[in-house]
Amino acid sequence: MPLSKPRRAASPGRLDALDALRAVAIVMVVCIHVLGYCLPLPPAQYAVISFVVQTAGVATFYLTDGYLLAFGRAHKEHHHRQFMQKSARRLLVPWIAFTVLYTAARYAFELAGLMDNYAIAGSSPAEVATAAYSSVYAPQLYFLASLFLIRAVCPVTAALMLKMPVYAAGALLAAGVWALNSYGISGLFPFSLLAGFPGQEPVLHAVHGLQFHACGMLLWRLHNRYGLRPLVLTTIPVLGLCLLGLLTGNLHLPRITQYAYLLSLFLFFAATGFHPAPLLWLGRNTMGIYLLHTPIILKAVSMAVNRLVTIPLLSFTLITCGVVLASVTAIPLLRRLPAGHLLLGEYPPAKKQAGPPTPHSRREPQSNRSV
Repeated sequence: MPLSKPRRAASPGRLDALDALRAVAIVMVVCIHVLGYCLPLPPAQYAVISFVVQTAGVATFYLTDGYLLAFGRAHKEHHHRQFMQKSARRLLVPWIAFTVLYTAARYAFELAGLMDNYAIAGSSPAEVATAAYSSVYAPQLYFLASLFLIRAVCPVTAALMLKMPVYAAGALLAAGVWALNSYGISGLFPFSLLAGFPGQEPVLHAVHGLQFHACGMLLWRLHNRYGLRPLVLTTIPVLGLCLLGLLTGNLHLPRITQYAYLLSLFLFFAATGFHPAPLLWLGRNTMGIYLLHTPIILKAVSMAVNRLVTIPLLSFTLITCGVVLASVTAIPLLRRLPAGHLLLGEYPPAKKQAGPPTPHSRREPQSNRSV
């Protein structure tokens, strides 16, 4: 696709560039967790892989959700109450369901003597509830609650990023990013009350992720107004300078590097039109992969792979591929359960009616989803 303004995909209600980008992001998220289960990588390999996947993995989902919300607001009226009701089904229901599921599974494995350490047995109910809330037993789940909180304040974010003059919105975002990453929030009241929580505290992650969500909104605005060419001409050189600085050790700008990296990934899929069908399918099933890939599938696949190989990089690669494949295979099986679609935050497909469809029987296409 040429360096043009954002367009809908061939399938109604979707943006192929976002689906392709999310497919890459979900593999990055899997890789982040695989790093803790594969054979120990040499320091140089670990540093490179960690930079590639941790710099953009989760942040990409915040950014694409912000972009999509801005895109949706431009094409239809936004009803925040209805939007949050759908977000509760999409995000909070899977968060609660899989938190309970993985906590119960962890406790069962501990009682059966299958775990090396005991995180639940011997703990008080309050300690178990606190750890479950903070995603100690399933390290990926915090994101669902944090994205829900970010969406709850999106009217304010949209007013700042979409209604203010574009340069003022950019300056405000840059100032917020600088302040957040220079001073943090864990020492400020009331966020200081949450700093002692174990694992991944959702509210703190929501505050941190809000910067990427706002960036996604502003990115849509710039893309829609100016097209991709100015973004490419500014982002790619900045990323090149940042990477050169990292390699030579003469320049270390982690936040600028992260944003240049994120924007470059988006620009690649938006500008090139590289949206192969397998990548699009993967991007449209990221929720299932996100929910299922760890801890049970990751633990099982890593145990099997690490018994067969002795090369760390091969261990990392095979575990990543095996976890993605196993998660993708489990998604349709989960959908067949009576409440499978609900567990995945989905609405069940409409039942087919006999005879030709009528205007009243056609359902509106589902919007492109963040996860």
